[in-house]
Amino acid sequence: MPSLRLTPQLIPFAGKHVIILGADFRPRLWDGTATAPPEITNTFTAAYPAWQATTSYITGDFVKPTGAPTQYFKCVQGGTSGTVEPSWPSTKGQRVTDGKVIWENAGAISTSPAPPGAAHGIIHANALFLYNTSPTNTADGLDGPSALRMSDIGNPNSWNPLNAAFIDKDDGMQGTGIATFTISEAGVSSEGGLVLFKEFATHLMTGLFGSANLEIRRIQTDMGCIAPRSTQFVPGFGVARLSHLGIAIYDGTRDRLISEDIRPYLFGGRADIAQLDWSYAHLSRSSQTAVPPMYIIAIPTIGSAGKLNRILAYDLVLKAWTAIDPPFNLSHIHQIRTQGTQPITALCGYSSGSVESWQMGETRGWQTWATNTGVVTNGTQVSWSLRTPDVYSQPATRTYFRQVWVRGVDVNGGTLTIQVVLHNESGESVALPPQTVALGTSSGQFVAKADINRTGLNCYAIVSGTGIMEIEAVVFDVLQKAAV
Repeated sequence: MPSLRLTPQLIPFAGKHVIILGADFRPRLWDGTATAPPEITNTFTAAYPAWQATTSYITGDFVKPTGAPTQYFKCVQGGTSGTVEPSWPSTKGQRVTDGKVIWENAGAISTSPAPPGAAHGIIHANALFLYNTSPTNTADGLDGPSALRMSDIGNPNSWNPLNAAFIDKDDGMQGTGIATFTISEAGVSSEGGLVLFKEFATHLMTGLFGSANLEIRRIQTDMGCIAPRSTQFVPGFGVARLSHLGIAIYDGTRDRLISEDIRPYLFGGRADIAQLDWSYAHLSRSSQTAVPPMYIIAIPTIGSAGKLNRILAYDLVLKAWTAIDPPFNLSHIHQIRTQGTQPITALCGYSSGSVESWQMGETRGWQTWATNTGVVTNGTQVSWSLRTPDVYSQPATRTYFRQVWVRGVDVNGGTLTIQVVLHNESGESVALPPQTVALGTSSGQFVAKADINRTGLNCYAIVSGTGIMEIEAVVFDVLQKAAV
């Protein structure tokens, strides 16, 4: 199974940063100084009690044979052991009956290696979890495309081989994402868990390895995650990500789509909208903004050759989508959160070497950047436009369109352009000359108008400008006329 091409992850843990490079590469630990960070290792040494005669064992207990054993065994049926030590099988997975107990060969006692790779990582319950740890299943039975491994508490260099599981190992899919989640019900204390994604499946893990309440179950959905770095916990909603049916959110109970309003941007069908390039969909990245609070996902469109050239933004308050085409291609987006400062959403250029701040009250335009000495270079203001819905009365009723009014708030001071497109009785589409309205140099609320003074069946307006501006309302002054 080919491993996914991924953006590396940098995860703070135990005073260092864990660098996740993909299933083909062992994670590394960076202390902030080393130019060649070392790979993670495994210092864990297993210690199992020796088998004893006529002893009560319960399901889940582990023992090692007496003498100089090389393998250990797991109790799969509880009971009382026999008076004579059984003949232990040497093949992993084989079982032997011992009095009322049934033992299963659980593998070699020798210290297992650290995970050989990791496509995804996350910190949960003060332990490091790695998912999709090898492009193929390994001979020791610990790692593979569906493997989930957990480190010891607070130690990225200690990996107990018992703290591992395969998530539907033989279903032909691989782990494509991981996120933390808290489950809460009325009258029940909150419980933390992990949401584990595959391409077309989602699993929920509650409890930890070694605990009595450990449970891994597949949730009732066929939507997984096809873009590993699109997963994002969205406060008040759940875990959002890009699935094969669109952008979906799992809220602990339901898994639902939220992207139907922007379906043409994902699946096409509109000649004037460049859709998502599904050949490179796995490269999509997500983040959040604080002003206003939004879930954002950067996607590659057809013809971009995998470069992220469009941002789809979902407003968490208005529950509405908008599309933004930045003036430069992106490679990654990330929200930087620091105590005592406003969260910053950073947009990383694909080949420009620049890092831009976005949606944090910034008034200096795109491609504003600062040197390490704090010198800020202002960018260019964003050119934007919006199209109103068609305005009409009845299909066969003429309407006299007198004026269109635009009300809003201007931040930078500048101009506003209004162009009206009219459909007349002959079915022709007539674009009236654009009308530019000067708003002045000071910021504040404005009301701009453009004359129409035409009769037609329906019309719409294209409103455009430059810089930061909030459009509050677009109102048409019309008068209904007799039917054609």
